Amino acid sequence: MIPLEDEHTQATVEPFLQVTNASVKVIYGRTKSDPTLRLEVSAAGQLNGAPLRLSFSAEPELPAGLWAPPDGVKGSASSASGFGLDAVRAADLFIAGLELPTAQSHPALLHSARLPGALAEAFEHYQPRGKINLRLRILPLETRGADSEPLSGVARITGELEALGATCRYYEFPYEFEDARGRVRFSQGRILLENLRGRHGFGRACVNGEVFSSSSWTGFDLRFRGENIALNADLYAALPERYRPLWQSAALLGMSDVAVHISRPDGTAQAGAPSADINVDAHLLDGSLTLGDGRRLSHANGRLTIKGGTIHIHDLHGYDKETSVRLSGRIRATPDGPDTDLHVEVVDLPLEEQATLSRDPLGVTPADMTEPAKQSSIVNRQSSVRFEGRADAWGRVHGTGTAAGRQQHFAVHIKDGELHALDPERSWTESAGWVIVRDDRQQIVSFTCCQDDAWFDAAGMVPNAAQPGTPLTLDLHARGQALERLLPQFVPRDWADLTESLGLTGAGDVLVLLRPTAAGAAAGQGADIHLRADRMQAEPLPLGLRDVTAHVTLAPGNFELRSADASWGTDGKIQAQGDGSWQTDEVEVDLSVTARGMKFCPEFNEALPDSVARLIETIALQGEFDALLDRVQISGGAQRAWHFRGHLPLRAAALHLGLELTELDGELSGECTIDPAGEVTLNTEFAIRRAKLAGRPIEHWTGQLLHAAGERWVRLDDLGGRLCDGDALCSVWIDPKTSEYELSLTLKDVSVNELFPPPNDRPECKRHGRLSGTVYLRGRGGDAGTRRGGGDLRLSGASFLHTPVLSSVSQAGTEGKRPINDTVERADLRFLWEGALIRLSRVDIQSRDLRLVGEGTWNLRDDTIRMTLVGAHPEHWPRLLLISDLVELAGQELVQYHVEGPLDSPKVTAEPLYKLNEAIRALLTGGQE
Repeated sequence: MIPLEDEHTQATVEPFLQVTNASVKVIYGRTKSDPTLRLEVSAAGQLNGAPLRLSFSAEPELPAGLWAPPDGVKGSASSASGFGLDAVRAADLFIAGLELPTAQSHPALLHSARLPGALAEAFEHYQPRGKINLRLRILPLETRGADSEPLSGVARITGELEALGATCRYYEFPYEFEDARGRVRFSQGRILLENLRGRHGFGRACVNGEVFSSSSWTGFDLRFRGENIALNADLYAALPERYRPLWQSAALLGMSDVAVHISRPDGTAQAGAPSADINVDAHLLDGSLTLGDGRRLSHANGRLTIKGGTIHIHDLHGYDKETSVRLSGRIRATPDGPDTDLHVEVVDLPLEEQATLSRDPLGVTPADMTEPAKQSSIVNRQSSVRFEGRADAWGRVHGTGTAAGRQQHFAVHIKDGELHALDPERSWTESAGWVIVRDDRQQIVSFTCCQDDAWFDAAGMVPNAAQPGTPLTLDLHARGQALERLLPQFVPRDWADLTESLGLTGAGDVLVLLRPTAAGAAAGQGADIHLRADRMQAEPLPLGLRDVTAHVTLAPGNFELRSADASWGTDGKIQAQGDGSWQTDEVEVDLSVTARGMKFCPEFNEALPDSVARLIETIALQGEFDALLDRVQISGGAQRAWHFRGHLPLRAAALHLGLELTELDGELSGECTIDPAGEVTLNTEFAIRRAKLAGRPIEHWTGQLLHAAGERWVRLDDLGGRLCDGDALCSVWIDPKTSEYELSLTLKDVSVNELFPPPNDRPECKRHGRLSGTVYLRGRGGDAGTRRGGGDLRLSGASFLHTPVLSSVSQAGTEGKRPINDTVERADLRFLWEGALIRLSRVDIQSRDLRLVGEGTWNLRDDTIRMTLVGAHPEHWPRLLLISDLVELAGQELVQYHVEGPLDSPKVTAEPLYKLNEAIRALLTGGQE
């Protein structure tokens, strides 16, 4: 037994080294050839039960030195005993299957001051346990090194340790290996690890390398290679402290093949050992790691290297659920957290994106509102666009610390997906496009999808994780066959009522350019809308328009109509521009409108406000017109006020003002206001270049069309101009609600031939004479039965021969007598108008040879006349008033004419008057005695 002392008390304790079954041969002396005294020993036996062979030669003082008191310096070259290695001339030791001592089984040995330093550090750093084969040699004293200098001290020690299923771990990388097998060689002070293999769980490892010396500050260069190494808590615990945050940030799991290179240079006795440099090269076989946001990359296969505090990822491929992900880059440990710089390639990435397009347009906060108002004005106005699909992506993630400190930049290729716009019941498919994803926004480079026969394109910016209502920068382009289905899906609900009121239908294009209206917290959502539509029927003026194009700029609560063009009817062209605002259902609109080639017709009338439509229907307005309106104002809520200012050129127009006005070419200019109650105010001027009034030509007429809100009558005042080659003044009052009218007409020097033109079958029968006087008339619409009125007319310059009635009377009165002069010097006519019947209450016709006085009726329904005329020579007429002369004249001069029949060819009978009754008397005197 070889005793060992306690390192603290120096008391002898139970020894570790027990030699049994030993045979020892000792030679102590001199030989003839070498007179120097020496000690030679050879031994065989068992050391702690392990076969032992030993041979050595040494100086004779060696035995005494073995039991010399130790110098108290553990691990030095001479501290284990009182002798140096130079006292041994040569030695050779072999032990087979030796059970290694451990700190638990033989603490006295491992802490003994007699234990050589190299062995002490080997046990401390590697913590070996199990069985080994050990072969040690101390080279002869005369052995020289590679530098030809003699070797000394531990440099003379060589040997080999063969592990036989031992267990060990290295303190710089405390990852325990079991069933270790392989060799550790000692050569000239160095420790060489050669194919030292072991197992950790299901993993296997192999170590090669070199420890430069046996000192505690020695340098080393070791390489570990492992297969099927589990990425678990054991491996995490083996990592140096500075690598653990990287491991935690990646949260690695799985299996890998690992190559670890641990090295450090030599230190000094004064400074101690420097820190070791650990490089890890791992090939993940089926690992997983975190991608952030609660997502993990599974079934990962690729290469990771750790060097200088940085994890380098080389073409790491795995899956995030069904998404293929490929990573390359680095993760570096910093005081602020992991510094990441990764290049990412993703295949079949599932996309779920949502953007809110609008907020409450009034800027009212929920705190200012009741709960029902919140639901209707805030919640219901949230307008979201949602996309679900799949894409490939290429990009980079880099930055330090948490997710907020990292930056990202991705190019995303959308391969397919489904877009849900503002109408949740409809979706868009066959999606494709490119998106650039940055830290705070997504740039849609191009995006297209389809819905039935419609297509949708988008481009622009969408903020990441934006608050609801954050204004967007997007270009949205929809085109297809049904705008009535497209628009509600893409126009924010703040503007839905306004857009819906436009009544756009049919095929067309809509380009919506969404832009912020201001910067910062005051930013609102604005939009430029360019549209083309086959048809349009807007609520404010529901005309059936076609080929509509428009450019509208929208902002919260207001809009600008930059341009609008449309066609209507056969030749109608409409242009408009202006601006407006709205608040809830209150609107303020100010437009200028130019409409050319328009027509008054049932469709147009139905599009007008009720009060205006009734007026047009009342006067039976027809024909073509242009509407050149420099101002159209609309204001109010459900009941709105209208104001028009401009002029309306009229062409081939017709209307009924008690008398029919046709073939009108003129212009109406001024202002028209319709209040919310539907009451109309007119302040306009009327100009007629040419027209026909009741079939008679008129020209250069001017006047005013007036109406005050709340009044009954629409008035045509001071209307006058040329009529049948004469002059006329006219005043017309119309009640639009009842179609009642009142008309007053004054004629001055009007051509009879134009006022009463010859029949179409006898155009040569021209009628001479000029007509002056007044006519008044009232009635209801075109109902001739309601007409009532009368008038006084005077005719001059006419001819008996060219007036059918007078010609017939003249012919009947001159039979068998001398002919009369056919010129009518004057004819006075007083009449009453009763429906289709004109009652001639006084007819007084004077010529040079004949004066006729009478009465009668004119039936306009069948254009027949019934008259009774009394005629006499003008020179006798004054005597008719003298009763004494009546009998004489009655037989000699007075003739009574009965006229009956069509106006153009009446039948006339004449008979002398032999007596006068009261009726004839009243007729002759005009009701005067």
